[in-house]
Amino acid sequence: MMISRSDLSWWLELAGTLDWTFAKTYSETAPHEYVVEGRTEGVTHVDMVRASRVIHTFGAPGKYYSLTKIYLVSPGGRFRWWTEDNHLTDTTLVNRATTDRFYGIQNPPSTATAIESPYDKIATTWDADHPITDDEAGRVKRLLAAAHGTYPPHRVGRLWKFRVTEVDA
Repeated sequence: MMISRSDLSWWLELAGTLDWTFAKTYSETAPHEYVVEGRTEGVTHVDMVRASRVIHTFGAPGKYYSLTKIYLVSPGGRFRWWTEDNHLTDTTLVNRATTDRFYGIQNPPSTATAIESPYDKIATTWDADHPITDDEAGRVKRLLAAAHGTYPPHRVGRLWKFRVTEVDA
């Protein structure tokens, strides 16, 4: 599935018609709303995956305390949307909050550019469509070992998820 500006328009229109549920658990600390597959009328899994890809294609990094997340801000600047799943195809819920509240220092990396790339349309599906092979993971492990020696770097980030390194228990 390639994501385009027509998908962005689809999400902006759909988001305005959905019945958003207030997240009572976070009412005092991080007030927001959500829509969820199976409970929000008219929302399917296909919709949630498409929405998550729109958010990750057209959104930008933002901070929630020390966590960097991808947020899509509405054209008028009133709302921001985000998802929480590790894989976009696992998305069953989209969150929405107003943009008037921030949590922690806002120093996310900037990925904004005025250049539209043909890669933008395939970025959110590339990893799933082209999974890393064992051979490729082994080559990356050897390259990293050559760079850092016997001991892994202090922060391995998500490298363990891609079978590039192992997390010691």
